[in-house]
Amino acid sequence: MRRLSPHVATSRVVGWASDQPERHAFVLDCLARHHRHDWGDLDPHDWDLNDRAVGCQSGRVLSTYVVPAELAPLDASLWIITDDLESADAPTTILGPSDY
Repeated sequence: MRRLSPHVATSRVVGWASDQPERHAFVLDCLARHHRHDWGDLDPHDWDLNDRAVGCQSGRVLSTYVVPAELAPLDASLWIITDDLESADAPTTILGPSDY
């Protein structure tokens, strides 16, 4: 992705990570991976769709990262979605699958 979009997180993720340095570090690491085009635990088909969206700067990208058991509870995974690669104002959202 060519620019850093605004970042937002759902209230569930914020509540889960606040006052928990290990959880906060996990979220920041996942966000850094997302911006490096490391889509985490996606299947090869979805990984390829993300790569194509980034290549043409069109569409959305989704990353998913397994939440380690020692950081639970949240959901089994953390999702990061950048909705509209064409818009510099489109946010990147950090959420759990149950927040979707």
